Amino acid sequence: MWTEYEGVSLVMLPGVPREMEAIFDGSVAPLLRRISGDLTFFEASLEVRGIPESDLAPVIDQVMHDNPYVHIKSHPQMSEKVPHLELHFSTTSKDSAQARQRTGRAVIQISELIQEKGGKVKPIKA
Repeated sequence: MWTEYEGVSLVMLPGVPREMEAIFDGSVAPLLRRISGDLTFFEASLEVRGIPESDLAPVIDQVMHDNPYVHIKSHPQMSEKVPHLELHFSTTSKDSAQARQRTGRAVIQISELIQEKGGKVKPIKA
């Protein structure tokens, strides 16, 4: 279902992954492409170990301040009973090279800051 409310578009899809993916790919993605025009979305992800999320929050704030077109989300994870975080960086731009450059700059900056705090960083392949 797609509806508009007070200038905001809302899309609601079924919870069954296969159905949701098919509807998104076949109907929602083409509409979003048409609405967004020539904007490019770019995303990169990192795995962070050895630093708690609470210590990472001010680092994320600093990097987002220094890179105003990049949004960073942190997601705590648990594997093999070892806590770690996934960081997701995203941006949009009319130029795909610029989108990659913006994201890359933020990834490098945060990686250096995390390593200074004793943490470890590893890229996550898409």
